[in-house]
Formats: sequence, C-alpha cells, structure tokens
Amino acid sequence: MSQLRRILLITDTWSETNGVTTTLRHTLRVAEQRGIEFIPVHPGLFPRFPNPVYRQYWHAVPVPGRTRSLLREVRPDAVHIVTEGPLGVLGQREAIRRGWRFTTSFHTRWDHHGKHLLALPPAIAWSWMRRFHARSSRVLAPTPSILQLLREQRFTAPLRLWQRGINHALFYPRPKSCCGVQRPIALYVGRVSREKNISAFLDLALDGTKYVVGDGPMLAQLKRAYHREIEAGRLVFFGECKGERLGALYAEADVFVFPSLSETFGNVILEALASGVPVAAYPSPGPTDILSVPGVGALHEDLGVAIRQALATGNAAACLAHAQRYTWDAATDQFLGALIPAYPEPDMRDAANPALRLRPTA
Repeated sequence: MSQLRRILLITDTWSETNGVTTTLRHTLRVAEQRGIEFIPVHPGLFPRFPNPVYRQYWHAVPVPGRTRSLLREVRPDAVHIVTEGPLGVLGQREAIRRGWRFTTSFHTRWDHHGKHLLALPPAIAWSWMRRFHARSSRVLAPTPSILQLLREQRFTAPLRLWQRGINHALFYPRPKSCCGVQRPIALYVGRVSREKNISAFLDLALDGTKYVVGDGPMLAQLKRAYHREIEAGRLVFFGECKGERLGALYAEADVFVFPSLSETFGNVILEALASGVPVAAYPSPGPTDILSVPGVGALHEDLGVAIRQALATGNAAACLAHAQRYTWDAATDQFLGALIPAYPEPDMRDAANPALRLRPTA
C-alpha cells in the first residue's frame, strides 16, 4: 500500500453537493495530507451540459480524444473509477486499453433512481451495473448491507468496504434556542427530489414543526402542495444551506427524519448524530447499518412510529458517541487499503515520464 502514491481518479461528479463529492473531498484531503497525489479526471475538464432535471448538476461530454490527451503522460500507481456515468465508462475503456488494473465504487442505487425518474425496470439497471463493475479488480461499497445486496445481485468482482466519516468541527451539539416555533422540530436535510421520498415525511400528522433543508427539482412543487402547513408555521423550507448555518440547523432539531428508501449510506445521518440528534428512518440499507446501538434513533416500517420512538428514546450523548466512531481518517484507510497497483508488475510502469497534474476547477 505504501508504494501507491499517485492515484488516478475518474468521476462524473465533482463540484456538486452530494454524498459522492462529500466523500471524495474528505478522502482526498486526508490522503493528500499523507503525501499521496491525486490526478482527478472530472466533468470540469470537458465540454459540459446541464442536467435537465437537476439544475445544479453538469454532465461531461466525454470526447475520447480529449480523454486520451489528458491521460497520455499519466503513469498512475493506482486507478479508481468512482461513478458509472459517461466519464466512468470512457475511463474504464481507456484503462483496459492501456493495460491498467482498476477499482470501482458503488455509491448510487440506480435501480431505485431509474424506477422513480425514468420508470426503468430495476432489472435493467442491475444488469447495466453488473456489466460496468465486472472488469473491476475490486468494488468498494459503503455498508455491509450494500455489500450483501451486491452479492445477491451476482456481482463477480471482489467486494470491499469503504465507509464514511464526519466533519466534527462543523457538526456538533449546540444549545437549542428559543427559535419561535413549536417543538419538537423534525428535520430533513438532502436533495428535494422524488427518489428521496420526502412526501412520506411531510404527509405525517406530527406535533411540532417540520424543517426541510435542501434544493432540488421538487422544491417548488412541494411548497405549493403544502402551502397550508407553511402558512400555519408547521413547515419551513430553508433551501440549500451550507457551513455554519447548516450545522446550526442540525443542532436545533429534536429528531432527524430520513425517509429515503434508496440510499447506500446516508451521510446526513452521521451529520445529525454528530449534532446530538436522534434519527428516525425506515429499516433499509444505510440506516440499518448506522443506527445499530441504543439511544441513537429508531427504525420502523411506519415512519411516524419511528419518529415518536426516536424522540422518546434518543439520547444526545449516545448519538455523539456513536458518530465519533466514524472518522474520515478511518474511511481513507479503507479506501487506500482497497486500491491495487495499476500495473501487474512494477517494471511495466515507465517511471521516467512524469504524471500530468490535473487540477480541479473552482
């Protein structure tokens, strides 16, 4: 592992705010502090077009000649392909053409996303994902439940765990203020989109106030659908929040609600726990792996029951202690330990050619 000091990273998401980019940003920061160099190939290096549904997402037009030009001088120690998108596909083809071995990672339940967004049968999505990851030397996934799911879906490459961490300098318990709203405060943070199942939360008849933090294609639609609750002060949409404002909103909540059924992990769950806030969720992959000890929340097929149980049994000290088990140093150890040398034999690597450094765009 110590010899893998230059890592080629190919990803279809880079500047957006999502679980993948959060994971990459922190992993790269920790690894670079250890003297490891990353060569990122990302959409900012290509012609791009906006996603017609998610306005904040931009997709690369992965011109093969451009990719080959970028990689011409690269002599990586290891190659990791982050996503199954156009750049991931083209990067995989180039790696195979050059004789590089590579690892891949599984971040997104495209079986759920395809069903919700495109009415695509899950079997088609799984067939595509199996083909994409079949040439990988190792597939990294964030939880034991997802590893088991990939086994059940007949993934053939070796599987390794790559968990997540938490920024404890930003997410931590704070005194709850007299914020002028009725308690308890039930908080959702994340993309406001169909696959997140937010209506399952907003439809619940709960005491107190609901907070929704995030942006996405369903934001305007949900504001119209729940305008009475907004006018009555029982529901507040904050839009996208970052930094200290986001950390303060987490800490202000009495319970964090995670209604999604399509996650592979759920970074926001860790952010809530680190803020001393118990979590209510469905018993699905991600929540079942994280909410594994008493006092940190509740899982139930009825989300309303889960919320009431989390409020009744949640303990801020237990939440914080559990969150502190997740660090980006440990997650980075898992990532680096799962990488493999790009070249089967050390002498196949032409070390005389310096790597082309590709710097991320702003």
